[in-house]
Amino acid sequence: MEKQKIAAMALGFILIAMASFFLTKEQSDSIKFFSTTSIEKDSPSSRITSNVTIEEVSSQKIDRSSTEQLQLPEESTDNPAQLALKNYYKYITEKKFREAYDTLTWDMQNHMGTYEDFSNDYDETISSVAQNVMILSSNDTETILQYDLIARDKFKRDRVKVQNFSGVATLKLENDIWKIDSMKVKKTGEHVD
Repeated sequence: MEKQKIAAMALGFILIAMASFFLTKEQSDSIKFFSTTSIEKDSPSSRITSNVTIEEVSSQKIDRSSTEQLQLPEESTDNPAQLALKNYYKYITEKKFREAYDTLTWDMQNHMGTYEDFSNDYDETISSVAQNVMILSSNDTETILQYDLIARDKFKRDRVKVQNFSGVATLKLENDIWKIDSMKVKKTGEHVD
């Protein structure tokens, strides 16, 4: 019975902490919380009911639209080399070609061509997303990654070509920044939406 009371109280505190996280002092004038915990005996085993209610929230300024949902930030478990590879493809999706080009080593830039050639290669690109990025080997100056790539490109008459690739990338540490030194991708599938 004592463990159930502690569990109910802990649940109440967690819910209050979560609500406080989303409602900062700058965004509200007054917040009233009511937490009730009750233990009901309706069977041989007790049932715990815990309610946390936000009764009143007065806002000075909330610059979120009414349809936007609050989300906890995702914690990344990626190491810096994995992030560098994901950011390369993210920059391509966002049409930030200079940033994408700058994630390449000098040797890789020479292999890919001039910045203008590089950026022109992605004219029809809608998105490129690296997924399932795994470390094959790593040391202080070089990391080899294996990953899946989903590329979506504009195709005839408002259609989209979706291509799947399996890739391996070698990244090198240059001036404390991980840069892509080589990439090999093999197409594993394709369809048109």
